[in-house]
Amino acid sequence: MGAGNFTVDIDEAVRRYADMVYRLAIANTNVTQDAEDVFQEVFVRLVRYKDKIEDEEHLKAWLIRVTINEARRLEGSGWKKNVSLEDSDDTVDSYSAENEGDSSPEEAYLEDEKRESVLQKVRELPQIYREVIHLYYYEEMKISEISRILETNEATVKTRLKRAKEILGKKLKGGIEYGTI
Repeated sequence: MGAGNFTVDIDEAVRRYADMVYRLAIANTNVTQDAEDVFQEVFVRLVRYKDKIEDEEHLKAWLIRVTINEARRLEGSGWKKNVSLEDSDDTVDSYSAENEGDSSPEEAYLEDEKRESVLQKVRELPQIYREVIHLYYYEEMKISEISRILETNEATVKTRLKRAKEILGKKLKGGIEYGTI
């Protein structure tokens, strides 16, 4: 099954999808160095498999799937199981997020604190829940797209998303609405 007339331009793919791949890697590893390793491996694999990519939609889905798989592989490695994240100075403390332009410094600070609290709780979720939360809220993907990429049915994605929200709700003690995730 070939790509037909579609040709992957590696430089363009990196320009277009680098941020998405890196954000997803960070969301699934929580460690800068690990995320960088995942990022690099994803694009190395793209060079090897570029002829099998069928179109732009397939490229994006392929990149997300490979990023998740590589993060899972890294998490399951013997090395990772024996290294404590608490001992690492490379643990990611925050996603870079832009403040809204019209807010006062105090409002911006409080919004950043609230966002950081939510992101920290998301990072504490088991990986299967972090994946769906990230893809749904941060990549703004539909349930059907997530289902295809994670190679699971839509009901499973919905259940994971619901369970992740419940866990987050308990961890945040109802102080922050789900819609702000």
